[in-house]
Amino acid sequence: MLPGAGRWADILRIIGRALDLGGASAVTIRGNSAVEVAWRADGTAHGATYEELDMARLREQAARMRQPTPAPPAGEREELLRTLGQELDAQKVQVVEVLERPGSYEVRGTSATGPVFRYYALTELRALSARRRALRGTQAPTGRGSAPKR
Repeated sequence: MLPGAGRWADILRIIGRALDLGGASAVTIRGNSAVEVAWRADGTAHGATYEELDMARLREQAARMRQPTPAPPAGEREELLRTLGQELDAQKVQVVEVLERPGSYEVRGTSATGPVFRYYALTELRALSARRRALRGTQAPTGRGSAPKR
């Protein structure tokens, strides 16, 4: 099953980690019959498409990532996208597109109440993430990088 409402936190977390590790910028994530990710790294355009089977593997990988690990995150995009996914899941949003903008993520999608178009500031996502960590009683991830490169 492709990610629908309630399934984005895990998928966006894994995609965020891969983008962090690859030094990505100018990220676009589109959901349709598959999840398509486009980004730039080292001045070159890149892309990946995740089909239904890939989604199942990504969700399994996300579950394994919840276990304690000695490797710190490569940057903060993983955490920001996971938090964004949690927000979208809570609001039952079916994502059509997530665009990385300077200082924010632009989200377009649909929900039971109609079209969704919203900007999530990085500061807002960081605050939401900190609040969730406090509720879980865990500390902030180490090795956090700077904001995505532009």
